[in-house]
Amino acid sequence: MPLLPIPLGTDGPLVDLGVSVSRAYAPWGGPPGTWRALIDTGAMMTAISPALVSALRPMHIGVQPVARPGGGRAVCDTYDVRLRFGGHAVRGRWFNIEAVEVQPAAKDIHVLIGLDLLLQIDMAWLGSRRLLLIGY
Repeated sequence: MPLLPIPLGTDGPLVDLGVSVSRAYAPWGGPPGTWRALIDTGAMMTAISPALVSALRPMHIGVQPVARPGGGRAVCDTYDVRLRFGGHAVRGRWFNIEAVEVQPAAKDIHVLIGLDLLLQIDMAWLGSRRLLLIGY
């Protein structure tokens, strides 16, 4: 089981995340890339930014109602994507996810990793060392 250490800075648990279209959709999508991601244990679904959607051109799946912090709901598009911890060029497992298109509030963050992905991995929080360990 690969173990990925993630330092806990003042901005939270940030990680480089490889993002790609599904293999079957690869001829129509954009090239895979590495994007900055924030682990968000309060998000039910993984969210990707409009800029990421524009660059990757993933397959549109449907729509999903999304609750926003501070109240209010919006209906947002969902896409079929694959995610890989550490970046798109590293060796490792791809996770298939239906991600919702929402602009993350944090600056320079293009992916919010939600519970849909977090439930597929193991995490250990080492608060005294300011470290998060992810195993998959």
